Amino acid sequence: MIYSIMLMSIGFLTAGILMAMLTPLIHARAVRLTVRRLLAGLPRSMVEMRAHKDQLRAEFAVSTRRLEMTVAEMQAKTAGHLCEVARKAAEIDRLKAELRRTNVVILRFQGRELMRRSMTRTIVKLVIYLFERSKRQGWRGPLTTLRVTRGLDPRVHPLREKMDCRVKPGNDSELVAVTSP
Repeated sequence: MIYSIMLMSIGFLTAGILMAMLTPLIHARAVRLTVRRLLAGLPRSMVEMRAHKDQLRAEFAVSTRRLEMTVAEMQAKTAGHLCEVARKAAEIDRLKAELRRTNVVILRFQGRELMRRSMTRTIVKLVIYLFERSKRQGWRGPLTTLRVTRGLDPRVHPLREKMDCRVKPGNDSELVAVTSP
């Protein structure tokens, strides 16, 4: 057991001595490569320094020009989008005006329909009232000689032929005289 520990420690000592000998060589090479790399990046003469400055200016000018072109493209796109937005806004306004006109037409038709229904109800009530009144007064006309109009009660036809369309509250006596035999 002691023998194996002794062999291991001799191995570690040998490795340490070899590392101590090789470390300065490795370090010197790393320093040499780093210095060479730094010197390669620096210009060696005034001509090289001017050329390096000119190259930097040219790179800056190229990047500035690319940026200007990008800005010009973005402005053109923005102008195109604004034109499109204005055109669509005009279309929306036109459609809104058309919708308002259509709503006005719809409201007119609805008003006409309500008026027609109201007039129809009034006429039906008037005909029923006149029919009931003539029935109460005992009027019996010859139902066999009546001309039948489609959809109407045959007993209403004599009233329709003799009825004055401009019935007023004071005309009741004339209407009774016209409808009674």
